[in-house]
Amino acid sequence: MEPRLRKGQKAELLKRCCWRVKCFVETDAGFSPTPSKTDLAHHDPFTTALRSLGRTSFAKEAEPTVKVYKGEEPLSFSKLEKEYEDWVFQMHEKYDEEIECGEDQPVIVLSPSNKKGLGISSDVVRVHHVIKRKGASWKSGQKIKVLKGAVGCYKNNLYATLEYILLEGFQGDSGGEARLICRPLDCPVQKGCSLEVNGETASLDIKDSLSFPISVIDSGKCQAIDTAAWNYQLEKMRQKAPSAIEILNVEQCHQLEIEGALPSGSQISAGFVPPNEIVAVVRPFNFTACSSSKGLDLKYIVKDDLEMSMEIKYIGEGKDCQGHLPIDVQRAWPSSRKGFGGLYIFPLGYKFPKLFHKCGVYKFCFSICSNSSCKKLESEVVVQPSSRSGKWAVLCDRKGPYTNGKSLMVRVGSCVPHLSIAFFDEFYNRRPFKSIPDVNIKIITEKRTLVRVDKMVLDLCLDKKTLQITDMLIESSELDLIRPHYRATLEISSHDKLFCATVPCQVIPGYIDNVKMKRSRELENGLLPGSVVKELILELFDAYGNHVEKGLEVHVDGDGFCFQDYARHRLKVDDHGCVNLSGLLKVTGGYRKLVYLSVHFDGKLFFKKEFQVVQRELRIASVIPGYCVAGSQLENIIFEVTDSEGVIDEGIHDEPIQGHFHTLLMASESSAIDNTIRYTFHHGRCTVPVILVPKEEGTFHFVASHSHHSELHIGVEVSIIRAPKLELVTVTQPYADVALCNSSNDNIFLLPDASVHDPSRMQTFVESVVDGQKKLENTLAEAALQIGSHEKQLKVLEDQMTEIYQEIYNLQASMDPESPTQLDYLMNAKEEIVKRIEGKGDNAAAVFCNLSKGIQLPASQKHIINDMLGLVALLGSVNNSRLSRIFAEYLGEDYMLAVVTKSYETARVLESYSENGEVNRNLAFHEAAVTLGKTINGRFLVICLEEIRPYSGWTRGNDPQKKLSLPDPLLPSGKVPPGFLGYAVNMINIDLCHLHIKTSTGHGLRETLFYLLFGELQVYKTREDMQRANVCIKYGAVSLDGGIMKGNGVIALGEWEPEVRFPVEPGKHLSKHSIDVMKKIQEKKAKAEALTEELAKEFQAHAHALDEFGKRKEELCKYMALIEGVVNIKKK
Repeated sequence: MEPRLRKGQKAELLKRCCWRVKCFVETDAGFSPTPSKTDLAHHDPFTTALRSLGRTSFAKEAEPTVKVYKGEEPLSFSKLEKEYEDWVFQMHEKYDEEIECGEDQPVIVLSPSNKKGLGISSDVVRVHHVIKRKGASWKSGQKIKVLKGAVGCYKNNLYATLEYILLEGFQGDSGGEARLICRPLDCPVQKGCSLEVNGETASLDIKDSLSFPISVIDSGKCQAIDTAAWNYQLEKMRQKAPSAIEILNVEQCHQLEIEGALPSGSQISAGFVPPNEIVAVVRPFNFTACSSSKGLDLKYIVKDDLEMSMEIKYIGEGKDCQGHLPIDVQRAWPSSRKGFGGLYIFPLGYKFPKLFHKCGVYKFCFSICSNSSCKKLESEVVVQPSSRSGKWAVLCDRKGPYTNGKSLMVRVGSCVPHLSIAFFDEFYNRRPFKSIPDVNIKIITEKRTLVRVDKMVLDLCLDKKTLQITDMLIESSELDLIRPHYRATLEISSHDKLFCATVPCQVIPGYIDNVKMKRSRELENGLLPGSVVKELILELFDAYGNHVEKGLEVHVDGDGFCFQDYARHRLKVDDHGCVNLSGLLKVTGGYRKLVYLSVHFDGKLFFKKEFQVVQRELRIASVIPGYCVAGSQLENIIFEVTDSEGVIDEGIHDEPIQGHFHTLLMASESSAIDNTIRYTFHHGRCTVPVILVPKEEGTFHFVASHSHHSELHIGVEVSIIRAPKLELVTVTQPYADVALCNSSNDNIFLLPDASVHDPSRMQTFVESVVDGQKKLENTLAEAALQIGSHEKQLKVLEDQMTEIYQEIYNLQASMDPESPTQLDYLMNAKEEIVKRIEGKGDNAAAVFCNLSKGIQLPASQKHIINDMLGLVALLGSVNNSRLSRIFAEYLGEDYMLAVVTKSYETARVLESYSENGEVNRNLAFHEAAVTLGKTINGRFLVICLEEIRPYSGWTRGNDPQKKLSLPDPLLPSGKVPPGFLGYAVNMINIDLCHLHIKTSTGHGLRETLFYLLFGELQVYKTREDMQRANVCIKYGAVSLDGGIMKGNGVIALGEWEPEVRFPVEPGKHLSKHSIDVMKKIQEKKAKAEALTEELAKEFQAHAHALDEFGKRKEELCKYMALIEGVVNIKKK
């Protein structure tokens, strides 16, 4: 029965006294408070009813009710409570003896912690070190014994050290409880009660000490003991204290019905099955070797509640194993099995069934976590390789070529310097070889054996665990079967095939040993000077007849050949083991010459081949007289170029626009011939209209030769004689009435004149004849001078053209080595785009691609392409395929295939319309399409560069690409959005050949065309980056993973794979030097194009001068024929 909650000093006294009341149930009519009487059944309904006495009950009907009687009269609960309280006060006054103070100055502790452990209820406690009770003095540090049966000590006598005496309340307060704070014998000092005083504040912590009421002294249950008794108890406790840890063996585990035990201190084979559980016990100090036979005797097993730790470590074998490798750490508390307590059971086999598969030393370390006096136990298990069947394997070895553990690379004709073979058991533990085995070594593929190795050296290491194979020679002539990857398998096996080791390998061919040229009909038929060798492939072999590997670089040189692209002569072997020179070499040797081609590798000559240039001969098809009159002329002399069979070579045709220069030069010591005049060949023939004969007698010698092929020449000798004297004779009828005279328009014609026989008139006639001849000769000479002037100008232009091409060659040779390769890569990418455009059918873009290839058009259509710059897709490139795809997707196919022109005038003439407004498909661009066999269906876009409003800001001054100076977008925080890569307009790399293109206001393609197409379109890495930067996107954005925001609230969803994209440049950009060189090359090419146009005009003027010369010559011939008819006619 608990007192009600009341206030006041009397209430506190009542509460403390009630704690000391012990109730029990009388069952045997005797006053003996045994546990059976005081400890009631906790869950019994009668116990519940007694404990709930006096409380408001919400019990169910089935629970018992309590009624109290005194004698025969019922007693209410309030009356019962009053009588109980009076009885408690009565007992207190009669039996309780309170302590007011100690013998020393107390330490006051306010609101001490752990009041329950201290056994107090007051918020104020006085701590004393000395008190007097029952005439005896009790001091801190005193050794005492609390007898069994005392309050708080029920089972055994307790030996302890008195630490403090506690008194509740301030001095003078009544009803204060007194407590003894004692530290048990087995409790260390640091875990005992501690009193700390900090200035005027004190604190008290009981820790592991015990609190007893002062009544244990009054009842005689607390006694002081001497030092001998105390030391005896210490020794007794030490003998039972934990001393060492021991693992139970198989027999002891069998008694516990536990299968197996840890095989500590012994060697086992790999694959040994570990026991499911390991059982360890803690032995006391009194356990000796003689007691080992009583291992499961309970008195030799410490049953204290201690925590044990087991740590498993692995120490590998071999030099590469360093330190201990931790495997597992477990903790366990003592448990019991089959009536035996104090057992520490650790699971092992359940947790690590394959623990002993790997060779080495396994250490099991056992220790008590909270007791340093107990010795640790270390037990070792040594695992040896299994003796059952195993396998061979190739080891990764720092000394040998097999270092990466993935693939072995060997070269035919060379030795593999070192391979290590190991013998492993079934658990991949190294086993020693008994002796050097006989081995078979071969390299195989899925279908056949490529190599059988017969030459090698075998040896065993000192520990016999490694078989060393050195100087293994690889020889094979069948590597072409596995090119270009050269993947195979190296197999090393014993003779009986019981053991075999394999490793992936690459068997690459040896270095170049010989070079062969594939048969080419073109080369067999002979080479033409100035022609490009269309088919020439060199096969490169090693010493065993294998094609050499891809990527090998050789030096190709030629005498009488030059490379088309002016690149360096170092070429790489292709996938087929060949160097493909088709389309790369141009014949520079002359007719009937021998030209040579050679291949060097590593400074050594491996191939040299002689080729014959076709035979051609220059001959005269006209009849040259043996004698000519001094001052006369040879007319219409025809020269022909023939082959060895006398057939005219119609390929000798002068086409300067196409780069084919075929003209004839005349040379002579005589001043009558102008050696600067060039006469053109037309389909193998060249006509020299006039060759003036010197006016002096003698031998006239002149040489005619090809202007570019001096080996085609012919010499002519003509004897010159004096002209006969002209004698006038009288002309009879019917010419009597005919005479010659001059007219006012300088034309010579015949007039009738009756006075022709008059001598004075005859003199006039002769003078008019001579004067008319001179005038016609002067006119003819002027025409010839015009021809000579044009031919001189043609020579100057051709020399300039040759000089420009030589400068281009020198510039290309000065570029970085990788630049031509990168340019080739970009050109290949462009060619792929062009193929895709042409494959899209009949459209304007496909027609333009054909026109840009230099296909000849009629003169009426050539003006169409003069001012067209190209297609949008081909005017720039990007750095990666993701940019190419997203830009093409953003612009759409119509804009990617748009035709770009310089001006609106050019765009206007691309199409013509009939009177009804329909497109006239027979004129302009549509006419050109018909010429190519194509049609243009549907609409197409044309962008006029001069009509575009350009970007008005600044460009980056030091940037050769002249990128626009656009500010980075900023978030409200002032930072650049994460994932922002730049502006699309600046991510287009304008081709070097288009960097010079400017509008009339000086703006380039980036400031006009690409700013029109992209504006300030932003580029982000991912959609998430683009969405997070939405607040600073004004004109749209794209992301590399396919996101498109058009701006102004428009977004593009779904997906589309564009066929036409921007070409992708190689990963490495050209250096600034290469860019400058390419810029100069483009300038030179632009000059070459201008010279080509000037050459065409000059050739046209030259042709006109020839026509004029022919007309004047014809007039002179007619005149001379007329004179001859009048003067030299015979008399009839």
